[in-house]
Amino acid sequence: MTQDWYWYEQNGEDTVRLLRMFGTSPEVMVPAEIAGKVVTEIADYCFSVTCKITSCRIISSNEEKISLEQFQEKLQRKELCELCGGYIEGVTLPESIRSIGNYCFYQCSNLRNLSVGSSLTQIGSDAFMNCQKLQTIISRDGLQKSSGLKQILAQRPLEMTVVFMDGKKIQAKILYPEYSETYDEIGPAHIFTLNIDGEGFRARQCFQDGKVDFMQYDTVFLQACAKESEKTLCYMAGMRLAYPVDLLQEHRENYEKYVRDHAVIMLRLLIEEQNTVWLQMFGEAGYFTREDVKQGVGMASASGWTEGAGMLLQYQSLWFGDQKKKKYDFDAF
Repeated sequence: MTQDWYWYEQNGEDTVRLLRMFGTSPEVMVPAEIAGKVVTEIADYCFSVTCKITSCRIISSNEEKISLEQFQEKLQRKELCELCGGYIEGVTLPESIRSIGNYCFYQCSNLRNLSVGSSLTQIGSDAFMNCQKLQTIISRDGLQKSSGLKQILAQRPLEMTVVFMDGKKIQAKILYPEYSETYDEIGPAHIFTLNIDGEGFRARQCFQDGKVDFMQYDTVFLQACAKESEKTLCYMAGMRLAYPVDLLQEHRENYEKYVRDHAVIMLRLLIEEQNTVWLQMFGEAGYFTREDVKQGVGMASASGWTEGAGMLLQYQSLWFGDQKKKKYDFDAF
């Protein structure tokens, strides 16, 4: 089994700071302990293209220790890859991590997902600069604990999905739309005003004591309908209906109306993803008409997804045939 290697430094009597990682997998698992000490911090530039380390301690995941010269030989023989920049695709931080440093993931251009625990509350400046593909944050402590999620999202103006996990079970999913910030100069005094375009900024403010405020988030949706794309709005509505945490009836009705009014677009998205679970959920909930499903069969067939086309044909018979339609309960999933 290939070992990971760590460059680190001690930052407390029983704690250490991770400076750099080396291994062979683009899916990075940061250890909770190094050399018998708890890893509490991720250093500045740790996973970035730029390396600013002048001194460090070196150890492997099997607690093998070698000199810097021996380690450089391993790199020259290409036994290991430097886990940084465009090489890494996913990073899982242990619950012990409390902070990540400045420019920690600078230019990690292929980083797609980041998994964090609730202990992470300090986020360094520009920690995710030029992480253009980072679209998913996984919060492993679910909805019960406060976390640094708001701080992470504040550095991610691009569209982001947050998945809240309780063990292996998904408790909720939320989509945060993209937004942009621009500055206008007023007069010769060089006074600038900030302009924010997109409801993604308001959605990112929906936190209370470090936890997501779902009811506040749901109030953003009606305003988002005037500005966001149909694709983004379908996902916002779909995620809240599929995982209706603290979903008031008035907000549920808003989401349901949007899905019904944009059923063909929702079907197209689900067929592109081959998302059989949501196809069944939304069909059983009555969000698709007979004509919607008929178009869905055509889209699935045209895309070459024969399984989906067959499934929709079967559901069409169940949903709109002679059999009495059963009321669908989302809690079944």
